[in-house]
Amino acid sequence: MIGDFTKNTFFNILQQIFSSVFKVLITIILARKLGPENQGLFTMSMLPTSLFLILLTGGISFGTVFYLGRKKYSLGEVMAGNLFFSFFFSLFALFFSFLVIFFWGEKIFPGVPKNFFYLSFLIIFPSCFLDYFSGILLALKKIKDFALLSFFLDFLRFLFVFFLIFLLSFKVKAAILAEFFALLFSIILLIYLLRKEFKEISLKFPKDYLKDVFFYGIKSHLSAIFAFLQYRVDHLFINFFLNPLAVGFYAISTRVAEGFWLFSYALITVFFPTIVSQKDSFKKKFTPLVLRQSIILFFFFCFILYFLSPLVIEIFFSRNYLPSILPLRILLFGTFFISLWRILSQDIFARGFPMLNVKISFFAFCLNVFLNLILIPLYGLVGAAISSSFSYCLMFFFALFYYLKISKSSLKEVFLPTKNDFDFYQRIFNFLKAKTAKIFLKTKSP
Repeated sequence: MIGDFTKNTFFNILQQIFSSVFKVLITIILARKLGPENQGLFTMSMLPTSLFLILLTGGISFGTVFYLGRKKYSLGEVMAGNLFFSFFFSLFALFFSFLVIFFWGEKIFPGVPKNFFYLSFLIIFPSCFLDYFSGILLALKKIKDFALLSFFLDFLRFLFVFFLIFLLSFKVKAAILAEFFALLFSIILLIYLLRKEFKEISLKFPKDYLKDVFFYGIKSHLSAIFAFLQYRVDHLFINFFLNPLAVGFYAISTRVAEGFWLFSYALITVFFPTIVSQKDSFKKKFTPLVLRQSIILFFFFCFILYFLSPLVIEIFFSRNYLPSILPLRILLFGTFFISLWRILSQDIFARGFPMLNVKISFFAFCLNVFLNLILIPLYGLVGAAISSSFSYCLMFFFALFYYLKISKSSLKEVFLPTKNDFDFYQRIFNFLKAKTAKIFLKTKSP
């Protein structure tokens, strides 16, 4: 089990690294070609759509992995249920989003044209469909297919951004359309990857599955909602108290800081499907093992980026974005802890305590809002970064407290290395050695 986890995680990290290259290139192109103000307008125009999607679509992908992992429902029922959810939630989100922007858009998002928001609504259905059915890939433990889909999506995003914005010099609307076309073409690949599974789709209305997944999704997804609000509420307050130009500076800070989340996402993609069907005795040993390795990995990259941040901002994004450096450095502290929080929160989910994560995320969100209201008017972007980082740190320590209580583990068991750590390193070494030898033999063969 640990061997499969190591291989899948390594493969997924490789995919995330390649995908991150495209993400970095996209961020650089948008920053340089749009400029700080248009960058801020693009960020704000995508914010309500992202917010409505996260609020209204529910944690269906979480429920898919959970119930397929436990084999409570057949694959045909899951496919039919997720297809229904895709259409239902898309229509609901589209209707609700339109009403909010039409009546209150100018008050909530001052300085941002309404037509930018309306255009961004195009991404609602493809986003829902991709999210729900990629969850099936994870539930079936088709990690390589999931990684391929993620890579393909990021590649298409880069392709359309490069063509529409870098070559043709279009602005905000083109950036939104690039996201829409990338999602649309990725759906074609997803349908191909699930072509056999689509043949098993049930023609019966899966009432029980819809009910179970919906209510499980609400419990598990409430945490994700508050976590998402944590990540983006500062953009809203910066635009309100300052202007879209300031949002443009801060957006670069957050995107660079969040670039290192790729390692935690790579781990979680494999981690949750691995532990959800395992006994608590396995989780008690496995989760601390993953957490300890993550601490080393995340600290190393955050430490390097902290000192290289002036160089990174100036070389990749130009001197126009120098105000992004200090917020970035402050955000890195929070980035480190939020990455560790994700691992503990997934363990808590897998043990059947999703509401604990909701409490943690809700408290941290409220604290972040409170601090933003005080610190942004006083300290601007630095205040926003301090608010986010402080609330991220608290999320980790609260999750650690509940994890120790639920798993009946001690701090020593969680943080001190054991023989399992060295076995883990040995497996990684053997895996890399085998892969290197295989590549070397291929290059030598005629």
